[in-house]
Amino acid sequence: MKVVFGTDHLGEPFVDELRSLHPEVTFVAAYTPGEAEREIVDADAFMGAPSRAAFLAARRLKWVHSPGMGMDPVAMVPEMVESDVVFTNAPGPHTNVMADHVLGVMLSLAHRLGEMRDDQQAKRWDTGKYQHSFVELNGGVLGLLGLGGLGRAITQRALGFGMQVYAVDPTPTDVPAGVREVWGLDQLDRLCSVSDWLVITAPLTYESRGLIDERRISLMKRGAYLVVISRGGIVEENALAAALQSGHLAGAGVDATEVEPLPTDSPLWELDNLILSPHSSGLSPWLYEGRRQALKANLQRFLEGRPLAYIVDMRRGY
Repeated sequence: MKVVFGTDHLGEPFVDELRSLHPEVTFVAAYTPGEAEREIVDADAFMGAPSRAAFLAARRLKWVHSPGMGMDPVAMVPEMVESDVVFTNAPGPHTNVMADHVLGVMLSLAHRLGEMRDDQQAKRWDTGKYQHSFVELNGGVLGLLGLGGLGRAITQRALGFGMQVYAVDPTPTDVPAGVREVWGLDQLDRLCSVSDWLVITAPLTYESRGLIDERRISLMKRGAYLVVISRGGIVEENALAAALQSGHLAGAGVDATEVEPLPTDSPLWELDNLILSPHSSGLSPWLYEGRRQALKANLQRFLEGRPLAYIVDMRRGY
């Protein structure tokens, strides 16, 4: 049995730990494209997102595991979508810390905390500057594009702030009590128009790419907010920047961009009413430990010939 690691996302010592737990298995670290293409040829399992070239080089591959959640790097490759190889990921460990980040961004925008920090550093005390300017979350409408694990975790927090929660999700499951309504994608315009806060928690797929374009941003209320937390490429960034510059949107938070790192000529860098984070909202110690545990559990299933957990529908991309 041979298992190839094409990523060091879970830490290089983790491979040594697995070697000690399963001495009967050959674990190989192959972190460069060339190494991955060479080592995957006779591999039974691959940890990471193999390139198309690496995947086509495999001769006995049965399982590909993404240590994270997003499957867009592999779900965009037709040969992987059509293959009999089982793809899994690690849902769960990211949800709480990313949901915390969303509420943190919302509160920072609602209470102008970035400006307060600037005032503090300038030793400027200006109470009048903030009069009549804060936004209360209580009673506001939170719209979620995507009601998976992350959307549900955000819902739990938003309900605690007294918000009204609506969502669009083509395949909703385990809808939390308190969500007012869940609509299909045909009601996305409606979600945009009713939301005071629109939060993007959907995976990036062929279907979701570019969904929040200039037209849909224009449907949002003047003074509304938009938060991108799952993947870049779903929101058209130039349209978002224009709406923030014009004042149509009061503010935004962006943790994931279409191109990463974000190019230095992107207009998003220059916006005072945008909180930009470098795709880092989930990076807690528990995130990595939770993902290690998910991989260990699925590896044990694989070695014992039992059905794997967290199987991804590659045609849907999640």
